[in-house]
Amino acid sequence: MKRHSLLRKNFSLILVTLLALLVTACDDDITPTFTSSAASVKNSSLAQAANSGIGPANTTLGNPNNIAPPTAIPVAGGDKTGITATEIKVGSWGPQSGVAAAYGIEDRVVDAYFKLINAQGGINGRKIKFIYEDDQYQAAKTEPLVRKMVEQDRVFAFVAGLGTANNLAVKDYLASKNVPNVAFLTGAGALTNPPQLNAFAQPPTYTFEATLLARYAAEQLGAKRVAVLYQNDSFGKEGQQAFSKTVKEKNLELVAEVPYEEGATDLAASALKLQQSGADTVFVEAVSGPALAVLKEMDKLQYKPKVLLSYVLFDAGFFQAAGKAAEGAYISSYFPLPDGSDPKAVQFRDFMTRNLPNEPIGVFAETGYLATQIFVEGLKRAGRDLSRESFVTGLESIVDWRGSLSPNITYGSHNRAPQNTLLLYQYKDSKFTRLTDLLPAKP
Repeated sequence: MKRHSLLRKNFSLILVTLLALLVTACDDDITPTFTSSAASVKNSSLAQAANSGIGPANTTLGNPNNIAPPTAIPVAGGDKTGITATEIKVGSWGPQSGVAAAYGIEDRVVDAYFKLINAQGGINGRKIKFIYEDDQYQAAKTEPLVRKMVEQDRVFAFVAGLGTANNLAVKDYLASKNVPNVAFLTGAGALTNPPQLNAFAQPPTYTFEATLLARYAAEQLGAKRVAVLYQNDSFGKEGQQAFSKTVKEKNLELVAEVPYEEGATDLAASALKLQQSGADTVFVEAVSGPALAVLKEMDKLQYKPKVLLSYVLFDAGFFQAAGKAAEGAYISSYFPLPDGSDPKAVQFRDFMTRNLPNEPIGVFAETGYLATQIFVEGLKRAGRDLSRESFVTGLESIVDWRGSLSPNITYGSHNRAPQNTLLLYQYKDSKFTRLTDLLPAKP
């Protein structure tokens, strides 16, 4: 009897296990994650090509270096992680607090845009569930938050992830997990040259921007003695190195290169070093908090050089906070200000007024808006049979696209940096004056 009882218990246990496996296999919400190794993705990317001009060689249409594009690792049926018949899970990270909190509006705009898309029925019948995390602009916090969104929340892709060090911290991990990282908010050339299969930038490279600003200072502003303030990390160093290189090529005197550490709030000593250098022109490669601090400290010292600012600072809120300390500053942008009668600008302002009435209507908000436009366009082109692979293919088909806030968006099998033009503005009398038409990467 004991033996028969034991057999019945074992049989029952086996039956329950089989039923559990059957239910798991039939559950539409539990989809397999097909991954590829980071090494495989790297090997399938473009071979490293030397830059022969401003920015990475892969920023122009065509394939001037005649090198192969990154190729997808074949996956039967495609990777449908984060996708159900009715939903797509999308993630992001950025600073909702800390010294760079001014950029937090970008994810809030993305969230509002997706909610509007959902109210209109979603994309190809699917609505978007958006999850974004506050990393306080600290790369050490970005990595565990991204792992959590990939492994626990099981997001399909990321959009508008902010920061150079932050994106570099998760670059290889996202490649190894086959997770698209789309319209990320950094101009770091290391993230787009050579291109990675699943990584799609939004802005031009910092190398391109800094080179263009140095040339403008030499050729249009009459600069003689120049200095650089820069964040002492991969973000700041890329711009600092390109600016300094071009300054020397233009036979200008580079009198100071002043670093500050990420998260710094007291820039008094840095401002004093710049003043003591005697520079007549200063390039500031900094995020909003430290940039605001150094401009105010320079103003206290009554030090008034010509100031060149990176596009990462181009927002009305930043300049309003700086006040007279930013008077006369020059700044680049990769899309026009959200003013005037241009239908795209009107549509953006209407979106903000209706959906985020308590948020400032500025370029930081535009940046989140543009990132979402790019992401949504990629989803539309991927079609109803959505997978991570079809999404990448959809994004690669975006060539000379003018349906967004930006004048032009171009990706492609050889290109992950979609914009290679900049505008220059000057802030004067509490308003921006546009100084140039679109300036190309290789003038």
